[in-house]
Amino acid sequence: LVQRAIEWSKSTACNDGQYLDAFDTNAFDNNDGNIGWTSDWLDVDGNGLGATLGSVQVANGRLELNDRPTTGGQPSATRTLTLQGASEAKLTFDYLLGPKAQQNSDKAVLEISTDGSNWTELEDFSQWKGNDSGSLEFDLVDYLVEGVQLRFRIVAGYDTDADEYLAIDNVAVTVCGVVTGSTVPIAHWKFDDGGGSTAIDSVGGHHG
Repeated sequence: LVQRAIEWSKSTACNDGQYLDAFDTNAFDNNDGNIGWTSDWLDVDGNGLGATLGSVQVANGRLELNDRPTTGGQPSATRTLTLQGASEAKLTFDYLLGPKAQQNSDKAVLEISTDGSNWTELEDFSQWKGNDSGSLEFDLVDYLVEGVQLRFRIVAGYDTDADEYLAIDNVAVTVCGVVTGSTVPIAHWKFDDGGGSTAIDSVGGHHG
């Protein structure tokens, strides 16, 4: 079973690679780790107008989800990565519920899938209320395959007030071992007239 608030079984020095989205740029394709995500965030959003407008957007340095105005669906954001080849993996992220989020009636979840059809719930955010925040950690040892999908989804509510939302930040998957089939961000460089060089993107994150 996927465990919440796990104790990492290897030493804390085990950090052979990391997928990371720090949401520093208002886009769905940030790559801030030393392993490239398999896909951008894919949003299902009846109000969708890209990464900066709608019910699923990147704003204020984080991923924000709501259902206002009501879409009649369940807005979500999904991102894919590969964990094949890793011996261990853990997921971590920070969360914040907007000030007007209602405990129980506003329901959002985090889910995981390896085929895009069958989903396992990892977390239900309806147990918290407005302004609650924290950091969560999950052991992904049962998902060390290709095509792992992480999905944040609004299930009910989050539809009456602008301060009713779920915000997610610093989504990271840290692995032990070398994953196969992933891309490694490449550093970009600029050169000055004196022949020197200066890194302008040390991890090669694509911030289109």
